[in-house]
Amino acid sequence: MTIFPHWLLTIFTLCLYLPALSAGHLQLVSTESDPNAFIQNSVNVINGDYCESATDLVITGPDVLVVQRFYSTKDTISGIQAGG
Repeated sequence: MTIFPHWLLTIFTLCLYLPALSAGHLQLVSTESDPNAFIQNSVNVINGDYCESATDLVITGPDVLVVQRFYSTKDTISGIQAGG
């Protein structure tokens, strides 16, 4: 009877800890933070990351619509995904 609360506490602790593990390895790359670290606006000399962005469409008006693409070699998401 005393084993049940220990298992419950262990499962509860794991449920809180595991989501933090999966999000901890993601590194978002931004060209806005240190533009001097990039060579020809594509290769970061600090971490070796290659990133490229392109603006495909801009529609001006009261609400501006901008369609952009972004690629990074450090992108850890794989498989079928929306956007990119």
